[in-house]
Amino acid sequence: MNKFTKQCVAAFASLAMAGTLCVAGAVVVGNSAWAAEKAPWSLGDQANTKKGSITIKKFKDEVDDSGSQKKATPIDGAEFKITKVSKINNSTFDLKKYDDWVTVASVVDKLNKHDETGAKIELGEGASNVKTKTTGQNGESSGQVKFDGLELGLYKVEETKAADDYSNDVAPFYVTVPQITREKSNTNNTYTYDVTVEPKNAYTKDSVTKTADTTKMVGAGDEITYTISAKLNKTKSTNDNKELTKNDLQDFAIYDDVLTAAYQTVDTSIITEVKIKDENNPMTKDQDYTLSEESKDASNGVDANRKRIKVTFTTTDNKGLNTIAKKANELNTKPVEILVTVKLKLAKDLSNFVGNNKVLENKSGFIPGHGDGIKPKPTPGGSATTEFRKFHIKKVDATDKSKTLNKAEFKAFADENEAKKCAADPNTADNCKNALGGFTDTAQTNAGEATVTTTGTNAGNSGVTKDYVAKITDNTTKIYLVEVKAPDDYTRSEKVHEVVLTSGSANDAAQEIEIVNIPDNKGDFWFKLPKTGAYGVIIFALAGMCLVAVGMFIFLRNRKNDEEQQAA
Repeated sequence: MNKFTKQCVAAFASLAMAGTLCVAGAVVVGNSAWAAEKAPWSLGDQANTKKGSITIKKFKDEVDDSGSQKKATPIDGAEFKITKVSKINNSTFDLKKYDDWVTVASVVDKLNKHDETGAKIELGEGASNVKTKTTGQNGESSGQVKFDGLELGLYKVEETKAADDYSNDVAPFYVTVPQITREKSNTNNTYTYDVTVEPKNAYTKDSVTKTADTTKMVGAGDEITYTISAKLNKTKSTNDNKELTKNDLQDFAIYDDVLTAAYQTVDTSIITEVKIKDENNPMTKDQDYTLSEESKDASNGVDANRKRIKVTFTTTDNKGLNTIAKKANELNTKPVEILVTVKLKLAKDLSNFVGNNKVLENKSGFIPGHGDGIKPKPTPGGSATTEFRKFHIKKVDATDKSKTLNKAEFKAFADENEAKKCAADPNTADNCKNALGGFTDTAQTNAGEATVTTTGTNAGNSGVTKDYVAKITDNTTKIYLVEVKAPDDYTRSEKVHEVVLTSGSANDAAQEIEIVNIPDNKGDFWFKLPKTGAYGVIIFALAGMCLVAVGMFIFLRNRKNDEEQQAA
């Protein structure tokens, strides 16, 4: 093989590998020729009319048990742009000419490194040089686009828009038309004018999930914990089994988009832990990751009523992205999973988030890690929703439920055992210390006025508390009420009252939780006992005096008889 042919083959081989710098954006270039084609410089009379094509096929990045790509799920909605390179080193070139392939070979290394300035290339302009198509749209086959009728030359290929639920981790790459290859066992080269490429994107729809732990809260004013689980969008196996490095994971970040009106404080302090799943120790702030805040701007996709709290991983040696890359290489085919713990205190006023048509939605997402030449793209992930419902307590007499009772006070718990401890004796110092802080209110300002925790008069109703916004309940997340102070003349209920709040619309009335009280033994409203004191006491006193008098009479008479007998 002469020097020129070697350079030509090397040039195309390098260009064909341009996309492999990014794991999930790896590009496979296929030979789709059915019969041997001539070299472009050997076309003769056909040289001026010879055309080629670039077909781009998109499949979900799936591998079978052997590690081979399945190519089973075509991806629609990915937009691609091809642009013909018009000049190299300020000079035009023509790939129908023998010597100009050497010119292309001279810039391969720089183009693979995305150094267009160093390569001194100029891109063509206008409709004849720039073409854009979307997979599966406007007559294109599912999962592919075909740019046909192309002049022979060097083309830049860009994925300008990733399909929904997929990352944009395909770096721009370059393709020659025709493609030149030579199998090791062959002497002659193969020239392919209809080139097929298969850039791969990571599927990101299920990469980020978010859950809300409502088992330790009741409602407004309480702290709620969220967990974001984000899977790295790359593995060693999808990187052609090459070791991942921090350069493959540039800009990898995880974020929480917090609805500011729903919480008391929204800043970086809400991130309490960042951890690689199955590792013993959490990652260290400012060593492994940094925290930042973002509000809406033209490019970041943050909603105007939300604030983004972002976890960005550092590039420090043996920290951050290096630690994640090392773990990814150990796991090989399984993606690294990062867990982020978020703790937020709910606003005291949740009236705008009541009902199944106004659920509180907390969003999250991530920025997929990428290699050189790719712009970072925030990618929405899973959301956690929590439904709230209003309720109040109604306190009534157990003997007559039409009789409402004021001045009963309550505490709320999310843990039944803690509620039982408080119910047994609320006066013991620590028995009620774990009552939920959100279910509180200021003391009554006027006698008989209702508060969230104390029954009284509210909106014309007596014996009720004010409405409180709380989570709806199920088998895993419950609410327990404990009466800590009874109404006057009534015994305190020592029962733990489980509250069941069901789903409802924002317009539904507040659920009413009825709790009864038993009167104490004072007054005329309980069992009537025989009266004691007054006449009853006098009767018994007189009877006692009579008995004493009779006894004394008998004693004196017997004594007199004894004395008379002794005198005789």
